[in-house]
Amino acid sequence: MSESKIATLLKDMEHGDQDNREMAATDMCTEIIKGAQLNEALEKSVCNAYIKQLEDSSINVRDNVVKCISKICSKISEAQFGMIANKLTECIVKGSSEFRDVYATCLKTLIGEADESFGTSLCSALLEPLVSNTGHKMEAVIEQSIDLINDLLKRFSVILVHNPNMIKREILMKNLISQLNSTNVALKKKASSCLGSLAVIMTPKQLSDLISLLLKKINPKNVAASQPFIETLGAVAETVGYKLAPNLSSIMEALRPFCAIDDPSPTDHDVKEICLTVYECSVRKCPKEVSAYLDEILHTALKMLEYDPNYNPDAAGQEAMDDDMNAWGEPEDMQQVAEDDYSWKVRRASAKLLMTMIKYRNDKVKAVYGKLIELIVSRLCERDETVKCDVLHIFTDMIKGMVLEQSSAGEGDAKATEDMDMPALLVRKSSAESVLKDLPEAIVKILDHVNDKSQMVREAIVNLIYTVTIADPDSINGNLLGAVLPKTLSIYKESTSTIKILLLKIIRRLIRTSLSEDPYLPYLDQLVKVFKAATTDEYYKVPAEALKTAGSLVRLLRRQADSSNPATTKVIKEIYAVCSKTFKVGDVDSEIKQGVIYAMGSVVACASDILTEKEIDDILVTLQERLKNDALTLHAVSYTHL
Repeated sequence: MSESKIATLLKDMEHGDQDNREMAATDMCTEIIKGAQLNEALEKSVCNAYIKQLEDSSINVRDNVVKCISKICSKISEAQFGMIANKLTECIVKGSSEFRDVYATCLKTLIGEADESFGTSLCSALLEPLVSNTGHKMEAVIEQSIDLINDLLKRFSVILVHNPNMIKREILMKNLISQLNSTNVALKKKASSCLGSLAVIMTPKQLSDLISLLLKKINPKNVAASQPFIETLGAVAETVGYKLAPNLSSIMEALRPFCAIDDPSPTDHDVKEICLTVYECSVRKCPKEVSAYLDEILHTALKMLEYDPNYNPDAAGQEAMDDDMNAWGEPEDMQQVAEDDYSWKVRRASAKLLMTMIKYRNDKVKAVYGKLIELIVSRLCERDETVKCDVLHIFTDMIKGMVLEQSSAGEGDAKATEDMDMPALLVRKSSAESVLKDLPEAIVKILDHVNDKSQMVREAIVNLIYTVTIADPDSINGNLLGAVLPKTLSIYKESTSTIKILLLKIIRRLIRTSLSEDPYLPYLDQLVKVFKAATTDEYYKVPAEALKTAGSLVRLLRRQADSSNPATTKVIKEIYAVCSKTFKVGDVDSEIKQGVIYAMGSVVACASDILTEKEIDDILVTLQERLKNDALTLHAVSYTHL
């Protein structure tokens, strides 16, 4: 681009018409991105022009220039980049208050988009004035400065660890802690978050001093005043991880009283949630040091999982009876109660804590598996769908924890071979028995909620059932098949693609591990109906999974060579009719081709007596064509043994 063109655009960026100013800024940005060569003087003029537009009277021009600066920041020299950053930092304090948010937004964008190589110079240029601003008299300046420091700490923490003199940590810590007493809620939250980010680059002594200062401010007799300091402790725990260990005993002692307070207020709910979050971080990051407190933490988690001060069992029963009426709208006072109830935060945090304990310290949790399963079933009355899903995930993690090892003779490299008929070989942990004895009754009660209005809850339940089929398929193939199969099939039509795939996997897994076709005979019509619907689904993974399931079903129905049940023969013919159409089509996804190869191979191998010679020849001819396709050769060859 010529210098005259640059000069023209610079002039248009100061045009009297706002549309011209905006267009000129955009054109300038486009040319710089394309690689326009600018000398030092021109580059400085361009950057100054963009900075000037940040104070434009038009909001559209200001929004546009923020986007332009973020795009060109990787194309300009480090010196000009630093100049823009310094100017914006200065403008936050000395510039017009009307445009302070614009300056801060642009600076946040620069920090987020800056090249890693600019990190050192950016931190050197910005941190000193920003840290100084945290002691400013104006709250707006303090708030913006803290927010920007937080972004710098998160983005360039590694640089700051290796260059500790770039930031005055003691001064910043002091100023941030003082802001925790502010009446400005947003400012307190930003200060709390920034202290969490600052803790990452602190020395062990500085971190210990910070935690000690926070603990001194925590008073169980004044929950509201203690909240910001507990929030900060939670933010620190999230970021420093194992560094929390030397102070763990003091933290546990300070937080213990808050979990015992029975005050159904929003403030108390928030504090309880943070306490449980700190416990969760301790279990995850300080496994050795937290051992002495595991029994206490587990007891607290179980207690908090059923913490629901606004729950009335009688009212809940009436609500279930009036479910259809609720579709027309709830009374205003009932809606207000739901909006004001924040106790779900406590239960959600408790559920996450229990999941972490199951994953990291299952040796402690397994002793109370029976009680935990009972508690999970009782909490299916949960009104918040997110918490309800987390409660179901606890049970899912418990079942996953049963399995120490899983392998299958048909699944080695058998994502290629897909021999669906070899049952998995499971090695279970000793804790499995305590789960298995209560599993059937719990599954039946959980299935009562499979028609939940929330697809999220449905997916959690279906995923739980699928996990059971992995860990203990015999429990379902036994007495539970009559409860599981009809209910899972009934929700197929109104489910999301993810749930449909899980449902088909459940069916395939149960078929693979079944010793006889007899339990499935009453449900053949429903199975075929679901299969036909799945093969026409728009999402390719659904028909692919359906075809694999159909292949496994054929092999189950004709497992005995002399099997000649008319009902099973009819089903196999229907499966063949559907599969044959897909088998001959070349323009479909490779996963669908793999699935239909398995399905048709199973039909030929197990039920060739119901096919004509021509039909078998057609299948073999198509299979031979698939052998010529590099992507399908392995699958086609692997099924010739069928």
